[in-house]
Amino acid sequence: MLACLACLLLAYHFGLSHFWISASCAVLMALAFLGMAVRASNAVSLQAERMILAIKQKDFSSVPADRSNSLLNAIKGLFEQSRDEQSRYSSQELVFSGVLNELETGIAILERRQGAWWVFFINPEILTVLKVPHLNRWEDYRTKVPDFYNIIEQSDFQNSQNFWDVSIQGEARRSYSIRTRRVEQGDVGFFIITMESVQRIVEQKEKMAWNSLMKVISHELLNTLTPVNSLIQNLHYLAQQDLIDDEGRAEIRDSLRIVSSKSEQLLSFINDYRRVAELPKPQLQFCSLNVAVHEVLKLLRVQLEVEHIKIKVDEEPLMALMDIRMVQQALVNLLLNAIYALSEVHDKQIFIRVFKISRRIVLSVTDNGPGVPREIEHKIFLPFFTTRQQGSGIGLTLAKHIMEAHNGYLHFESASPGSTFELWFTL
Repeated sequence: MLACLACLLLAYHFGLSHFWISASCAVLMALAFLGMAVRASNAVSLQAERMILAIKQKDFSSVPADRSNSLLNAIKGLFEQSRDEQSRYSSQELVFSGVLNELETGIAILERRQGAWWVFFINPEILTVLKVPHLNRWEDYRTKVPDFYNIIEQSDFQNSQNFWDVSIQGEARRSYSIRTRRVEQGDVGFFIITMESVQRIVEQKEKMAWNSLMKVISHELLNTLTPVNSLIQNLHYLAQQDLIDDEGRAEIRDSLRIVSSKSEQLLSFINDYRRVAELPKPQLQFCSLNVAVHEVLKLLRVQLEVEHIKIKVDEEPLMALMDIRMVQQALVNLLLNAIYALSEVHDKQIFIRVFKISRRIVLSVTDNGPGVPREIEHKIFLPFFTTRQQGSGIGLTLAKHIMEAHNGYLHFESASPGSTFELWFTL
């Protein structure tokens, strides 16, 4: 551009001196320089557009060469920065997808776009359970798996938990726990769906409980048999003496008393274990859960009044296939635990609900006590585990086994405040 201006000045100078030929040549040179400048500017603009388009489309297959033009070099720096960020995001996506695809928990993530939900991510586990191909539009699942689709729609795409009993393509019915969570970030909305086999959850917890039970039994046996064995050795030594004085006879009496006490303790432990391990088969018939609740409340009426506990009952008239005596025993255990949990609470309340959800009937007991400490939540169904000085530690275990004998289960969750225990029955 400077050369063009210089030529125009020369043309003006030659024009003033009436050197028209020289002035014309200067003008032509100015036009030539101007054309060269326009072509160079167009070339820079074209390269800049290509680089910006590559950044926009995330096409980093070719790397632009270094240029003397400061604009192109600035765009090249932006290009390289975007390429590095894209490479990092791709690596993270590859890792996250690999982890999620290997999980035994079914995971689907929906994204809200243009007023509709689209499948952002779905792992093979959930596709295997649902026996459907990978579909991009959420609406397409309406005809493929209508029951699953309706459960998600009924959640109104908000945080929820539900249970789904399903038989897909003629297979045996299975129960799944379905949890949903809504995540918002600016104008972008995601909806996370997790689906896990209830049977798998139970099997994992049973394995953990079995290992913990072996530790408890081993600990109890060692605590009982170790001192007994020591006392027996001492008695054997005393029995070999020719003469036993008064002190020796007193030692024999004390040793026998301790052996007897430890034996009774061990027998009590074994009897408690038999109550859990040898649970009788339930005599099933359709009975009113409401009747079962009110009979148990009559049984515990005096204790509830002494403890000044307010009972609130919210119930639907529901029948369940059950052994009413065994279910009442489970409910008694839950209420006794709730009564103990409220021992240090001023305004003591227990809330009992009987309701239906999906294909399940639920009887829940909620107290407003301090709740179960998080560090022991995984131990509460373990046989003989208790935080009570006079507790046997089999109440919740027995209630859990009773529900399993009814093809149901006992569910626990923390309330705010307090704890909730739910007896789930299958229709």
